[in-house]
Amino acid sequence: MSYIKSSLFITALSLMLSICGCGGGSTSGGGSTSGGGGSSTTTTVYVAGYELNSSSNIYTSNYWTITPTSTISTALPASTGLQNPMASSLAVSGSNVYLAGHEFDTTKNDEALYWENQTALSLPNLSGMTWGTANAVAVSGSNVYIAGTVNAFGSNVQPVYWKNGTVTALPFPTGVFDAWAESIALSGSDVYIAGNLNSYVGSPLGNGFFATYWKNGSVNTVANPSGYTSGVATSIAISGSDVYLAGYGFDPISVSAVYWKNGAPTVLSNTQNNATASAIAVSGSNVYVVGSENIGLNGISQAKYCLNGVATVLPADTSHYSSANAITISGSDVFIAGQEWDSAKGNYVACYWKNGATAVVLSDGTENATASSITVVTQ
Repeated sequence: MSYIKSSLFITALSLMLSICGCGGGSTSGGGSTSGGGGSSTTTTVYVAGYELNSSSNIYTSNYWTITPTSTISTALPASTGLQNPMASSLAVSGSNVYLAGHEFDTTKNDEALYWENQTALSLPNLSGMTWGTANAVAVSGSNVYIAGTVNAFGSNVQPVYWKNGTVTALPFPTGVFDAWAESIALSGSDVYIAGNLNSYVGSPLGNGFFATYWKNGSVNTVANPSGYTSGVATSIAISGSDVYLAGYGFDPISVSAVYWKNGAPTVLSNTQNNATASAIAVSGSNVYVVGSENIGLNGISQAKYCLNGVATVLPADTSHYSSANAITISGSDVFIAGQEWDSAKGNYVACYWKNGATAVVLSDGTENATASSITVVTQ
């Protein structure tokens, strides 16, 4: 999510202990090779992440390229004169790797940027705005689409998207004073962006947060689950004519993981444990949702995924929190990126899970790290 948050977003994240943590390093790999009948395919896994240096309190970002024979970590530079680059989303097109994120200027304002391979490219702001975050990236042919949020002191939070570096404001309904764009998906010539609206008392929507999505710039607000006062969308996926959102809802006493199909909400967690959904993917008739849930008497947040509403805890150290932040499907394989605790190093490490097996650790454990995005290419 963007660092331009309301107190409600911050409260939700603190309840969960962590949806994202903090990536760098390299270790043994994943990927796969298969063959037969004179042909073979190779699967390459790409993972984005970032890491917090505990001494300097500076973030660094990188992405990993995992093949059957190697794992390569590629550092992502900050723009000239800026620092703290944090990569939140990744897409691959041909031989090019695109990542979206943000960095800090000298006054700690967020600046939106994206990377093409290892080249940092600043994204323009709207007139009068001084902050920006790029939260999600998608690529179609030669076109690069990025969803994000901009803001300034004394102004409303404004959702935007960039196409090939040109910024466009996304509209929102009357009575909404802040809005965010968090996730993006492409389907044919259509551009879908998921986000959230914050409306005030007396507005047509009513008071609270509302999950929403834009299709080609037209806003569509979805209903909160029955009995819930607010809803937040963190991710979007398209399957045919169906639009899926993942996120969470607030009832009077807790936070619950939710997904929406064509605007109809489904609550995935009980109201006894605080839970959120951070990403969604659809393959055929199967709907996959990943996130975190506070489990047990100690209420430690654990990484989970749901397949068609049935939840599974991902293998990790249950004495510390873990998080599932992103998901992608490749054939019959399910890849989930996130973080878990490394008890030997005493830090959180960036990792990914394949088909629910023990996580493949990517960072070296010398600093706290997280994996924020994942995609798979089969050739």
